[in-house]
Amino acid sequence: MAQVKLTYFDLYGRGEIIRLILKHAGIEFEDFRLPAPFVDPTEWMKLKPTIPSGQLPMLEWNGTKLSQSMAICRFIAKQANLAGKTSLETAAIDEMVDAVQDINNQWYNGQFETNEEKKKEMQENFNKVFLPEKLRMMEKRMTSSGGQFLAANSLSWADIHFLQSALVLQKTDPEFLKDFPKLENLVKRVQDLPNLKKWIAERPDAPF
Repeated sequence: MAQVKLTYFDLYGRGEIIRLILKHAGIEFEDFRLPAPFVDPTEWMKLKPTIPSGQLPMLEWNGTKLSQSMAICRFIAKQANLAGKTSLETAAIDEMVDAVQDINNQWYNGQFETNEEKKKEMQENFNKVFLPEKLRMMEKRMTSSGGQFLAANSLSWADIHFLQSALVLQKTDPEFLKDFPKLENLVKRVQDLPNLKKWIAERPDAPF
């Protein structure tokens, strides 16, 4: 059995999708959490010089250290057979992962904009234009791949990635998927997978 340790802040952020994939796959790991740097930067400042990339999350797998959240996810997804059976399936899954990342990045940009007037404009554009267009595209792609999952007609880490994004977005808009029934159903089905359901019920809460 691999010795696995995930180091990240006590947030969802870029680390929670890694935790979700590990939990779904039944891979035991040490979930080492630091206080968020905006809460208390002391521990992070001490640890940062020891991390090869100088950033988190960091995964240690049998002593090998990996950084960059998406690279970590792809590695674990391959171990857990969640990354496609062929190169074409892998590409289709990556396409949907990138779409989810587009949503995440746009949402974070709006949340952390310091100019209040610009922040309001960014959030309005996200809610009324960007997000509906992206969800519409994703539901079409989902339909073309069989209608049950985002890509490759089987559960992949793209579906788990979308689940976590949806759970965060639902905190401020519980009905943001009401016009996208296939995606709404997907979130419910993935959330009900036994290992994920247990983890989501037990995990520490975080604002994002």
